[in-house]
Amino acid sequence: MKKKKNAMINTGLPSLLVIFVVLCLVTFAALSYVSAVRDHNTAEKTAVRTAHYYETDLSAHRHLDNLNEALLSMYRQCQTPKETSFYDACQKELPGLIKDLASQDEIPEYALSRTQDAPSYTFYETFQDSQALLVEVTICPPLAPDGDCYRIEKWQIISTAQWNPDNSLPVLQEAP
Repeated sequence: MKKKKNAMINTGLPSLLVIFVVLCLVTFAALSYVSAVRDHNTAEKTAVRTAHYYETDLSAHRHLDNLNEALLSMYRQCQTPKETSFYDACQKELPGLIKDLASQDEIPEYALSRTQDAPSYTFYETFQDSQALLVEVTICPPLAPDGDCYRIEKWQIISTAQWNPDNSLPVLQEAP
């Protein structure tokens, strides 16, 4: 006689497989959520930084427009039958003009120098705690009647924070 086998349902392996799949899905969902939150925070910081940069960029352009108006006025005065050239007039009047414009446009730091024949004007505006926009222009006569009296030499983001290296991890050790 043949023995009858009891019809037993094997639920152990499928149950373990379902539990493993559910744990994997929960883990991937948690990782995706954390990644999405981190990406969102990074995007917000980037948007704030970009907005600050463009505000500073606009302020620098306005300052250069004010400088250009004053330089054009000075250039037009030099076109009269006086013997002073534009650069000589700049040499005499530019320090006071720059000082007035910098205080009017709230430029914290600026420098005026003369290289060879043309004066050079450098200023920077801070737009974050540790960054600033550095602008350097060379002052020159305009090429057109209402053209610019300057040539932009440098328009650069610089770091204003002091760099402090982390030397706490001894990567290279000297031999005794």
